[in-house]
Amino acid sequence: MRSKSYTTLLCGLTSAVLLSAFGPSAAQEWVEEEEEVFLLYTKEGAFSTRPPENEEQTRAGHKLYEQKCVWCHGLTGKGDGPVALGMGERGNPKPTDLTNGKYKVRTTPSGQLPTDEDIFAILTRGMPGTSMLAWSGLSEQQRWQLVYYLKSLSPRFEGSEREPITIGQAVPRSYESLAKGRWLYMDSGCAKCHGSSGRGDGYSAPIIKDSRGLPLQVTDLTSGDNYRGGHSTRDIYRTLVTGFGGSAMPSYEDALTEEQLWHLANYVRALSVNDGELFNLRHMWIDVSEPDVLY
Repeated sequence: MRSKSYTTLLCGLTSAVLLSAFGPSAAQEWVEEEEEVFLLYTKEGAFSTRPPENEEQTRAGHKLYEQKCVWCHGLTGKGDGPVALGMGERGNPKPTDLTNGKYKVRTTPSGQLPTDEDIFAILTRGMPGTSMLAWSGLSEQQRWQLVYYLKSLSPRFEGSEREPITIGQAVPRSYESLAKGRWLYMDSGCAKCHGSSGRGDGYSAPIIKDSRGLPLQVTDLTSGDNYRGGHSTRDIYRTLVTGFGGSAMPSYEDALTEEQLWHLANYVRALSVNDGELFNLRHMWIDVSEPDVLY
């Protein structure tokens, strides 16, 4: 069984091969259209239709919850509604238990509650790859009323202070950054779950479970439509920092530097980019996904 140092050396050599194969142009940036960010709503955002948070608005949110949400999330928010009975298999996750405050998509640090704006954004955009619909058809006022009621389902929100993380300047997207990101992808263990090519077929994928012990479908990173928290580079960076609450996706904030996180985000983003040159670049990499190579 090969050592991890062997893998590190192999990944490093692979990066060198990539850069040499593309010559001086390897360090140049590739052109990419401006990306849409999933969590559009920040704490500093201005909402002209946001109602005050009080009992009246929370009661209105409760009525909306009984009309729209109870079927999946249940009367008390534990994710045990009548429709949820048919969920729980891999690829069809059960609804979130709203009573424990573990929200997957957030702008707050690992283990913390989401901001009100985070919940509003999820209600507006839905959760790709799950049965969570986008409720953009509701008025903004109605969505805020739902936010207030959803918070009331978990005692963790009482008196809580929730501050979003600060996202600094991104590392420019370049082929050099891709090569570094690929090395970090392998060295940080991402391939264990997501697979060497990012298709969600790593050797640990069949046994992955959430905090409730339910099976999880590992995200196929080659399909941006499956990214639950958005597939822009900024969204991916945020996910790497915050992790996904209640899932097997950890935070890498303490494991990698800010620059390394951006390199990794650039690489993961490139996995779902439909670009011929990037496709050729990615497929020059050596497949080191097998367990006996990783360890």
